[in-house]
Amino acid sequence: MPLESAKVEVSQVLVEALNSLDDNGVAVWSNESIYEKPLLYVHALQEAQSKLGINVVVVAYVRAIKSYVASAYKQWGVRHKTYSGSVVGFAEWVGRQTKFLSYGAALKIWEDAFTSNFKLFNYDVLDDVRISFMQLIPGCEDMLPPALQAKDNASPGDLHLALYALYNSLFAESVLPIDVASLISRNKLAHGGMLEGSLAKLYPSGQELDDAIALFTKDQEIANQILSSKQQPLLQNSLASSQPSVASSADDATLNNGVLSLLIAIAVEQEKRIVSLETLVATLVKKRV
Repeated sequence: MPLESAKVEVSQVLVEALNSLDDNGVAVWSNESIYEKPLLYVHALQEAQSKLGINVVVVAYVRAIKSYVASAYKQWGVRHKTYSGSVVGFAEWVGRQTKFLSYGAALKIWEDAFTSNFKLFNYDVLDDVRISFMQLIPGCEDMLPPALQAKDNASPGDLHLALYALYNSLFAESVLPIDVASLISRNKLAHGGMLEGSLAKLYPSGQELDDAIALFTKDQEIANQILSSKQQPLLQNSLASSQPSVASSADDATLNNGVLSLLIAIAVEQEKRIVSLETLVATLVKKRV
């Protein structure tokens, strides 16, 4: 849909939705596409602000480039394969997704549009983003959840990520992460004591991470300028090439052995189900006889 047409439709739907709320209500709007299409959503929010006289506050969390690109690759390069063909390596994926990963330009659009009503926070220094966000919502002061003991929605371990890569490479089309997640869950592998290998060639090396940091340096600088203007901690990167390569901790044989153990475990669990079903069918047949 052309941008101008989309602006009209999104603005109309948003105004209608906000009009249905109580006068003293608070609406929270969260959607991944907001990041990808700032021009569309800035217009919609400003339109609603103008027509309804409401106060719009935009909240964003930003990560250092090093952790951001590694996490983004795991999510959209491997787990949720958003492209056709086999799963590609880190460096190739980053090269394909330069526009998407360049968050500095997008953040600048929001900052210019909403100035003091644009709240930007350094995700890397926060223990619990939920609490940070809820503290910004009027009326939620007494509703804050207990702090998490560990990061929620963390990236999967290397071995499970390898399983995502192998499975998703079987399909020419894009693949949702739920496909492998359900496979792991059904076969009781989520917390199994399996060998933890590494992603070997797929996982970014220290040099590849350094290259990504260099590629997006200006974006992080823009983010840090905005963070500084709001008295927030700045993003920090440590060069990865001075540290042992993430990919060098295990070779392909180790990874293959780990994935093989997962597949054997799946076969064992499926065999149990088959035996259970066969027993049930045999019992039902006897009852009918």
